[in-house]
Amino acid sequence: MKPLAISLAFLLLACSDQHPNQTKPPKALFDFSTPDNTIKSTWRVSTWKDTTQLDTSDFEFFTSSRLASERENKKQMMNTLRTKHPQNDNSITDVQIKSDSYAVVEAKEYFTIAQKDPSERRYILSKENGKWKIDDSQYKCFTCKGSGFEEDFDQKLSDIKQGLYRTEPKRKCTKCNQTGWVSLYKH
Repeated sequence: MKPLAISLAFLLLACSDQHPNQTKPPKALFDFSTPDNTIKSTWRVSTWKDTTQLDTSDFEFFTSSRLASERENKKQMMNTLRTKHPQNDNSITDVQIKSDSYAVVEAKEYFTIAQKDPSERRYILSKENGKWKIDDSQYKCFTCKGSGFEEDFDQKLSDIKQGLYRTEPKRKCTKCNQTGWVSLYKH
């Protein structure tokens, strides 16, 4: 009986996705108590999923001989992300509680390890059943870079034809409707 138990233990260890000296980070806890804690919770959950859940959804595309090295590559990436996850450097830049049930949180976020400068993001939160929940997620408009105005190329071309050389004719940004922000959910 003992040799069988030892054999089973070795078999389970060999088939495990984790190495014996690596510990799985504890599951991220949710904190909906304040708007900024809700956003920080989303970052923690995302980091936890990226560093503990081996994504095997694309393994169907690989031959059986390639599968082992692909699995190892993903494990190495998970290990790298444990110490160098792009969201580790995210930061809250502003919290505006507009009412008892409405708040706006602005943040600087990294989405990839290679990203040099953070992206600007704005979250709209509503209080639901005593918890702050995300109602909308917005990014700074790429067309106007958050100014609400974009270059008016039609006007510029018309000016050039008339011999006028104004610096940069502007018009209301058509992408963000002059708000400087674009919703990820509402179009």
